[in-house]
Order: sequence, then C-alpha cells, then structure tokens
Amino acid sequence: MCFNTVIVNPRKKRLQFLDGVLRAEMLSNRDGYGLWSYDPDVYARSVKMEDFWRWWEEARSARLIHVHFRAASSGSVDLDNVHMWRVGDYYVSHNGYVLEFMDSYADWGLLWSRPRGKRGRYLWWDEDVVEGAVPKEGGGHEDSDTLKLVRTYGFREAVEKRDLGELAKMLRCTGFFGVMFLTKPTEVIAISKGKPLYVYDFSGILVLVNGELHHSIYSYRKYGIEFRTPVPHRAYVNSILEFDVERMQLRRVRPIESWPRDWEPDPEVLKGL
Repeated sequence: MCFNTVIVNPRKKRLQFLDGVLRAEMLSNRDGYGLWSYDPDVYARSVKMEDFWRWWEEARSARLIHVHFRAASSGSVDLDNVHMWRVGDYYVSHNGYVLEFMDSYADWGLLWSRPRGKRGRYLWWDEDVVEGAVPKEGGGHEDSDTLKLVRTYGFREAVEKRDLGELAKMLRCTGFFGVMFLTKPTEVIAISKGKPLYVYDFSGILVLVNGELHHSIYSYRKYGIEFRTPVPHRAYVNSILEFDVERMQLRRVRPIESWPRDWEPDPEVLKGL
C-alpha cells in the first residue's frame, strides 16, 4: 500500500545507504514514482521505474527529499494518479486510503459510517485545481481515492491557509487512514491516522517513513565479524507533526481525535469495531 518517505539532510550527504531500501520498496510498489527535492530542486513524476533512478542521482544529496512509490488500491495506473501533487506551497503524498472516495471499500472488510451533519463544503469538487493532475478527455482514467481528496475545496483550502485544525477535522470526517506528507523548503507536515509514522535519526539525517525500516541498516566488519548497529527511531500515531527544516526542530505535535466533535458515528458501526 505505497511507500512514502521524507528525508531531511542538512549536511547534504549523498545518501547511498538508502539505495537498498528504495530498490526493495520498488518491488511491491510499481504503479508510479514521485519525487520532489529542495537544494537542488528536482520535481518529477512518472509511471516508469527507470525514470526514478535518473532523478534520484540528481536529488540524492539534496537538503530535503520527498519520495513516493505507488501501489494502486483505487483509480487508474497513470500519471495523474502518481503522488507528489502540488497544493498551494506544499507537495503532497499519501500512503493508505480515504473511505469517502472509495467505491468498493466493503471489499477490504472495512466498516465505514459517514459522519452526520453538513459536510458539503468539504467535498465540493474542482477537477482543475491540482497541479500535476490534469483531467483527460474521454474515458480510460479514474481518479484514485487520494486524488479525489486532494481535489476537494475543503482539502485545498485547509492546506493553502495552513489551517491544520480544519485539515484534521476534514480527514477524520472523510475516513482518512494512513500517513500523509506535505512538504515545502522550510517545513515538513506529517500526518498519521490509524497507522504509525516512523522517524529515524541516521547520524543527523532524519528519515520520516510510513513503515519500519531495518533498524540495523548500518553495519561494519571487525575481527572478521559483521556487526549491525541499531538506528534510533520513534513512532507516532494519530498525530500531526510540524517539523522546521531550517532549524532541524520538531515544532509541534497535534493529536488527531477519532471523530469530529460536532458529528457522531453510527452506533451500529461502533458495535462491530
């Protein structure tokens, strides 16, 4: 269900130690490759695996790198659905699902009750507002659940205004699950709902990722023996993290509540949880 990571690399090292991780993740996430980096600036999206490695050579020593490999759970396998869409000042990627915009979530064995109340302004639709996703003429294309979310006025307005409280409320009421990153040169916003977000410290290189990496990715040989070195890490769940890239400092952690305060879940659904 996608590979999603952000790398904060203040000393601009070449990050060769991540090549093996990226190659392994590509084997199960083959439906699209998105990359954005800052200093140097690289922005590219493709459905071809070989394209990624060309961009990676340009971006691997960047100060900030944002990578997404897609494993399609809904929508067409095409360029429009490749993550790393731009909304306002931010580049957006997501690992997980958004139940409000999935046609067949029952097939996943998922229980979902749409929250009651007036949600209309969250879900108004505009197909022309997302940079990196251009609607096609004719048939053959279907938006993924995440792209449908990103196209809504509610999501775009909350991101453009950097209203994280409103964004959290919208994500709760649309059945959002997973890890989402919003990045710009000075900031990383990381959102975790129902799924852990892992933060690793590789000797001053910060890696935020939607799944566990090998904790012993560092190793060395001595006395003819290979020693493996654990990597310090921390997991967050049901949280929004605001990270200041320039200061290399976590500015704030906000909790995400299970349900919006002004809507109530269906009691019948709660019985089955």
